[in-house]
Amino acid sequence: MPDNNILLNELECLRKTMLQRQKTAIGIPVNLAVNYQDIISVLGDIFLNNIGDVFVKRRRSFSTQLYEHKVLDFFSELYAFKKNTWWGYITPGSTEGNLSGLWLARERYPEAVLYYSADSHYSLKKSARILRIKSCVIPSYENGEMNYDLLDQAIRLYPAKPVIINLNIGTTIKGAIDNLERIVAILHKYKIEEFHIHCDAALFGGFLPFLDPHPSIDFTQPIDSLAISGYKFIGSPFPCGIFLTRKDLIEYIKQDVEYINSLDTTVSGSRSGHAPMVLWHAITTRGYSGLKKEARTCVNNAQTFYAELAALPYPCFINPYSNIVVLKKPPAHLVEKWRLLSEGDWSHIVVMQHVTQEKFSLFLHELKQSECC
Repeated sequence: MPDNNILLNELECLRKTMLQRQKTAIGIPVNLAVNYQDIISVLGDIFLNNIGDVFVKRRRSFSTQLYEHKVLDFFSELYAFKKNTWWGYITPGSTEGNLSGLWLARERYPEAVLYYSADSHYSLKKSARILRIKSCVIPSYENGEMNYDLLDQAIRLYPAKPVIINLNIGTTIKGAIDNLERIVAILHKYKIEEFHIHCDAALFGGFLPFLDPHPSIDFTQPIDSLAISGYKFIGSPFPCGIFLTRKDLIEYIKQDVEYINSLDTTVSGSRSGHAPMVLWHAITTRGYSGLKKEARTCVNNAQTFYAELAALPYPCFINPYSNIVVLKKPPAHLVEKWRLLSEGDWSHIVVMQHVTQEKFSLFLHELKQSECC
């Protein structure tokens, strides 16, 4: 048997390493400013499994179904659902949320063509392969937004086919938001009535409704499903996400399972019962007003950091409503130290709650000292 002291030392060493890395992590889309001790100290050693449908009550289960429902209800109000018209669940991450949305769409329209932009998350291609959906990648504008003229041309090639659209609400690297109104106009132009619009809101979905003004993308509009990351703006010590859709659409995928005494409606059967508790604690302790203040601070700081970079001058840009500052890829040692996720010639800074002016100023100083300035 291994010595407990050796194990504890190894774990403590890992903890110190992760805490050290957090000090310069300004490029990852994660909120590192949240403390989870209240939940972990009480429930960290308790088995919790939210298997089954969130709307089907299961007696004497090891679940946190009630709190999962509370979290989903909070986000359903943010996205303008009328009461009792939504369905959803807490996912292991927004990739599964996207897969869930596309799965619903495929079951509704088996012959549909999926359209998504070249700047969409890399998992879209994987999901299309898993579901065996015919797909078409639409080139993007330089800012990361879908090219609507090319989308128009692509849809024109399959005028009789139903359409599935992946609408980005914050693209992975550049933080672009696809224009819902322009996409719907193209569908109307070709008189396409059979369509499903899924929103990949992993990056911006947690904070966009708190901004004033913000784009009108909610369930009063012709969208059908939405995936949000739980560990980005809201914050969580492990990956998790929120998936929402219209309640009537669940008829396309549900099946009754005697073994679990519930409906099987999720991609993953057994799901974390701790994730709803972390998210519930976050939205309860910070409240609507607290989250709104954090959202404004992140976006305002992003604008400030963008202005400081542009004043150097250093090649950079920022999209509307975005907390992502896109900049020309710095030297490799800065990319590694500051955890600047990169693609091609571009890197980005994701201005989450832990990305302070002090941290950015230190990065800016090092950038000035590098050979590129």
